[in-house]
Amino acid sequence: MKKILSLPLLAFIPAVAFAQTAGTTGLAYLVIQIKGLLSALFPIAIAIGVLAFFYELIMFIVHKSDDKAEQFKKGILFSLLALFLMFTFFGLLNVIANTLGLQGAVGAGVGANQIPSVQL
Repeated sequence: MKKILSLPLLAFIPAVAFAQTAGTTGLAYLVIQIKGLLSALFPIAIAIGVLAFFYELIMFIVHKSDDKAEQFKKGILFSLLALFLMFTFFGLLNVIANTLGLQGAVGAGVGANQIPSVQL
């Protein structure tokens, strides 16, 4: 039981390590932290959603004549709904971050002029 409770807490370790973000407080800080966490977890969640969709689709095709076909139809619908909600939530979070002027805060990537280089 301890392992199950401690795994979600590991996701907040970067938030604790970078706890002092310069010049941001309140809602802006919260949006930066949530956006950073979701930027890391978003590709994993999308991959799981796509795999679930294709699993349900393949199982529906295999069991097309069985009684289980209705169950797999519901699975296909729920996986599509989950993917839609994930994209919607992440898009809404980006809109809020851009509205607050936090577009370069976390998860924006590294610009070409920020990559270190070595002169030979």
